[in-house]
Amino acid sequence: MATSASAAVALHADAFRDDVKAELVRYLYRQAPASIVTLFIVAGILAYILWDIVPQQWMIAWLAALVVVNTLRFAQIGWFFRRNPPVQGIARWAVFSATGSALVGTVWAVACFLFLDPAHPISLITMTVILMGVAAGSVVNLASYMPSFWVVVGPSMGALIGVLVWHGGAISNTVALLAAVASMAYIVGARNVHRLLTESLQLSFENLALRRDAEQANAAKTRFLAAASHDLRQPIHALGLLFATLADRVRDPGTAPVLKQIDGAVDAIDSMLNSLLDISKLDAGVVRPEIGAVDLGAMLERLNDEQQPIATLTGNRLRVRPARAVVLTDAAMLQRILANLISNALRYTVNGRVLVGARRRGQSVRIEVYDSGPGIPAHSLEDIFLEFHQLGNPERDRRKGLGLGLAIVKRLADLLGHAIEVRSTVGRGSRFSVTLPLSAAPRRAATHPAAATIGADLHGRRVLVLDDDASVLDAMRSLLEGWGCDVITTSTPEEAEAGLASDAGPPDMLIVDYRLRRHASGIETIGRLHQVAGNRIPALVITGDTAPDRLREAQESGYPLLHKPVKPAQLRAVMRQLILRL
Repeated sequence: MATSASAAVALHADAFRDDVKAELVRYLYRQAPASIVTLFIVAGILAYILWDIVPQQWMIAWLAALVVVNTLRFAQIGWFFRRNPPVQGIARWAVFSATGSALVGTVWAVACFLFLDPAHPISLITMTVILMGVAAGSVVNLASYMPSFWVVVGPSMGALIGVLVWHGGAISNTVALLAAVASMAYIVGARNVHRLLTESLQLSFENLALRRDAEQANAAKTRFLAAASHDLRQPIHALGLLFATLADRVRDPGTAPVLKQIDGAVDAIDSMLNSLLDISKLDAGVVRPEIGAVDLGAMLERLNDEQQPIATLTGNRLRVRPARAVVLTDAAMLQRILANLISNALRYTVNGRVLVGARRRGQSVRIEVYDSGPGIPAHSLEDIFLEFHQLGNPERDRRKGLGLGLAIVKRLADLLGHAIEVRSTVGRGSRFSVTLPLSAAPRRAATHPAAATIGADLHGRRVLVLDDDASVLDAMRSLLEGWGCDVITTSTPEEAEAGLASDAGPPDMLIVDYRLRRHASGIETIGRLHQVAGNRIPALVITGDTAPDRLREAQESGYPLLHKPVKPAQLRAVMRQLILRL
């Protein structure tokens, strides 16, 4: 294991070596302008202090050389940033920089020979301090490319030490020794800075690559789930429609248990697919909370009624304490959060207890779900909110879900701004809690919208169905004809347009699949069908897609949207609502 990890690190190092070298050169050029300005200031200070001590023509000539060298370096830096060379061609720019640095080092070495005179203390002090400052600045500005550092510090400090030793004397020799020690310190410091920069950039590139890989993997997972979900929803959608037709026609008491088992299997698959859809909706950002006052007591009572059968089935004792509080939240989202937490506790607790209660905390309420289940190891407390992550279900028992319940809880809580907390002890159980603000509303608030009006009957209504799946078309025809509808089934937009142009007249309703053959859009097709018909025929969009971008587009279309597999009762209710608008 250690060998494979080392090999992986070495592979990453090889992969990013060129990128790191290129970034070190870019760092060199980014530091250069400030370094040049600083050298101009230092040169001005040197000229001001030594103007009356050294021959002025020498000083003028030296300053002119310094200006020429640094002007060339400015031009070189500007050229570099204008060209913005790629990684493959950046090595020669490092050589150009080292050449410019060598000229700078030579200019300062010449200054040492021209202006350093140990007989004048002011000259000795000024030149020593300035050259040591130049060398110290090079540690920071030039250490990213060590050849540039060497060609500045080597000539300048070498000239300083050489001139001092050549003049001799106790003071000169002492200062020369100090300069030599300082030079060694500068060299060690430059190497350390170079190593730290290199390691930092290497780590940065590795983290960037890991983040990019994670994003690509997440995008690939989303695409895979969207495609798989769509392909699975098509036959399940057809199966549900055909089963509803069969159940209406078969009244034999002997087949009732079999039909019930089939219905349970379809519902189980539908529940799993809807969990995938919920995750996709949250990722797509099409879920918008409707914040309002919610009667928490009424919601807990309803959850108790819904979850007690599950508690009985799993052999657990569920107790939901009554609450008297009105909270500020989205009713449907909070109910989904609490239902997932309670059902999750019941699913993983066997012959135990689950307790649900609410406690006031100042201007907020903390709703807590306790269970006496197996508990969660400390190292897994963060992982349980990841998609498809399940503890204690190695056999992937479908009765324990897909591992999306807590992922949905976390996303909904983040969307609402409610804090989620979990504490657990292995072997003793867990406590999940959600904290949300109290509402100032004194009345009991509705926890769910009123049911929609059932509306008129569908008998005799003419419905055009457009779907590219033959099994779905057959199932829709059987179901809708069983409801008394006159059905036109089409598999392409062209067939649908031809159906509208027939002498039978326009239909009363359009039922269109969102994704059609040859990447045609059901929403755009509805628009063309409206143009052919000359009026806006009520339209219903049905989709098996769960890709975030497709969900956003479908949501923003303005047409009623149902997700496959569609329950017949839900389809009939939406169709009746659309018919009422005629």
